[in-house]
Amino acid sequence: MTKQPRLSSSNVADARNRIDPHFLNSQLLHSDRLGLSLVAKDETDNPIRSFKGRGTGYFLADLASDRTSLVTASAGNFGQGLAYNAALQGRSLVVFSSLNANPLKIEAMRRFGAEVFLVGEDFDAAKEAAKFYADQRKLLFVEDGASAAIAEGAGTIAAELTDEVEDIDAVFIPLGNGALAAGIGCWFKSRSPRT
Repeated sequence: MTKQPRLSSSNVADARNRIDPHFLNSQLLHSDRLGLSLVAKDETDNPIRSFKGRGTGYFLADLASDRTSLVTASAGNFGQGLAYNAALQGRSLVVFSSLNANPLKIEAMRRFGAEVFLVGEDFDAAKEAAKFYADQRKLLFVEDGASAAIAEGAGTIAAELTDEVEDIDAVFIPLGNGALAAGIGCWFKSRSPRT
């Protein structure tokens, strides 16, 4: 296994200049109903309705310009983000999803230009099929959360928060594979360590 570079807040800052603007500067929602100042970022007002377009956008912006075809496994949002951003670069993408993946997300990946194969009963089977396919064809397999650039792209959410909100006491983040938490944590550790 190759060692990944450490996450960098300077890369998060760089990502803000290299990600498709449709994914940046998401709306802040404010509420004081709980007796405190609560702020949430709305990451659904973009072409894929998910923050995943940030990480996939920065990952692809960081790749060599040889237009290598890509392969991934996704249940939906990561595949949509990769498909959307790959199409912007003129790259082809093959996505492997499980047979029981959400059909609306499958259709969205196809609409953004991905070729989608439905394989296996669960995500792990789809992921193994994707890796095998990529290995056999000498294509680049892209795993959600496995690249520092994916986390750094997601970390742009935190950069926007610190630009717009003063004195952030705490941040609550949904946890999946950890890329979102890693990117946001990297930014706050460097730029707002009190948070």
